Amino acid sequence: MYKLYTFLIALSFSFCTLSTDSANDKNKNMMMMSLVYGMGSAGYVFISNTGRLDIVKHTNMSDSTYSGSIPFSVNPGEVACTANYHCYVGFSSTGDIGVIDASITSISTPSLLQTVTAQGKNPVHMYTNSDTNTVWVLNDGGSTTTTGCTFDSSVSIIKDASGNVNPATVLKNICLDQGHHKMAFSTSPNRAFISSITGNTIKVIDNDPTSSTYLTLLSTITLAAVNGVVAGPHGLAYSSVTKKIYNSNQTQGTVLEIDPTSYSQTIINTTKSGTAYVSEDGKYFVTKGSVTGTATTGTAGAITGKIITVRLSDKTVSSLDLPDVSPDNFFISPAGNRVFVATSLGYGKVPLYKDKLEVIDTTDPTSLKVLKEVTIGATQKNHRGTVGITHGSALMNIYIPSDVDGNLYVLDANGNISKTISLGGAPSGINSVSIGHLGTHAH
Repeated sequence: MYKLYTFLIALSFSFCTLSTDSANDKNKNMMMMSLVYGMGSAGYVFISNTGRLDIVKHTNMSDSTYSGSIPFSVNPGEVACTANYHCYVGFSSTGDIGVIDASITSISTPSLLQTVTAQGKNPVHMYTNSDTNTVWVLNDGGSTTTTGCTFDSSVSIIKDASGNVNPATVLKNICLDQGHHKMAFSTSPNRAFISSITGNTIKVIDNDPTSSTYLTLLSTITLAAVNGVVAGPHGLAYSSVTKKIYNSNQTQGTVLEIDPTSYSQTIINTTKSGTAYVSEDGKYFVTKGSVTGTATTGTAGAITGKIITVRLSDKTVSSLDLPDVSPDNFFISPAGNRVFVATSLGYGKVPLYKDKLEVIDTTDPTSLKVLKEVTIGATQKNHRGTVGITHGSALMNIYIPSDVDGNLYVLDANGNISKTISLGGAPSGINSVSIGHLGTHAH
C-alpha cells in the first residue's frame, strides 16, 4: 500500500494522576486522546516533517508554542507513546524504530534515546497496549520475501520499560498476510486482531501475559468475497460496551461485527466503510467513504464524501453527505457530540476542496448534520490527520497541519481558528496517540 512520511501526534499529560484507561481508549482508531490535567500541566504536539520531527508545546490548557525539532537522516513516520513517557517513531525507508524521551520538565526537550533495529520492512501503523505496556509495530512489507515472512509482512511486539537507558526490548516478530494492516485489541478476552488488506484476512493473537499461548497466533479469519468482490479490510475498532470487534470491509462497503471469542460474524450494510472509530462511550461506530461523481476530476461534483455512523445497540445505520471533499481521519470529542473531520486528496478523482475541516454534530448519531466547515491550509497528500487535546471531558484544542502552506492550525472546541503556527516544510498528520489514553489511530 502506501508509505507514511508524515504524522501528527498529540502527547498530553500532567504531573498528577493519569486518567484510567478503558478498553475503548486502547482501540480509539480516531484522534481522541485525553489525560487528567493539573496545575503546571503541559504537553507536546509532534509533527512529522521532511527530515525532522517538529515540536509544539501545549501549556496553560490552551496555549501552543513552537519549541524546536528533532532532526533525522530519513523522514519520520507514525508515532506511538507509552505510559513511561516514551514515544516510538517509525522510519518507513529503513524499517528502524526510534525511541524518544517525551517526559516534560521545565527545562527538558524531547530527545532520541534508542534505535531499535528493523524487525520487518516498511513499518507504518503502530499501536500501544497499556495492559502489557507494549508497542505493536505493523510492518507492511512489500513485494519481496527476505525476512522470513511472506512479502515481509509482520507485526513486531516491543516491550517498553521505565527509565531512559535502552527501554525497548523486542519480544517477538509474528508473520502476517500481505498488504496494509490495521489492528485493535479486545479485552474480553485479551486478544489482538490484525487485518491485511491484500490478504483479506484477520490474524488473532493471544494478548494475555498470563496465558501459556501469549503472543502466539490463535486463528486466521478469512474474509469471504461477496459476488466476486473481495473484502479489502481497512479499519478495526473495539467497543467496550458490546465487547465486539468491528472490521471495515472497505472494498465491499460493509462492516463486520466479530465476536472475539467465537469469531462469529454479523454483516452490517453501511454501503461505504474505511477508517474505523468507536465513540468514547462505546455506543456507536463511525466510518467514512466517498462516492465518485460524473464531473471532471478537481471540479464540483467529482467526489461526494460520506460520514457513516452505526448505533451499536440496534445497528441503525445513518450517513451524511459532504459535497466536494474527501474525508480522512477524525477526532471525536470526549462527550461524543462532535466529530472533527480532516479532508485530504483521497484516492481516485480529486475533490474540488482540499482545504476544509468539517465539524459534524453527532449529538444524535442517527441524525447527523454539519455544524461548520472551516477553511484551513490545503493538502496535496492522500491522507492527513487531526488531533484534539482534552481536559477531562472538556475539549481544549484541535490541531491540523497543512503540507501546502507549512502551517499547523490550532482551533478551539467550537472549530474557530485560534492560532496558526508556521512550521515550514511539508507537515501532514496521519495519526495520533497520547499517553493518557494509550490507543491509536487511524489510517
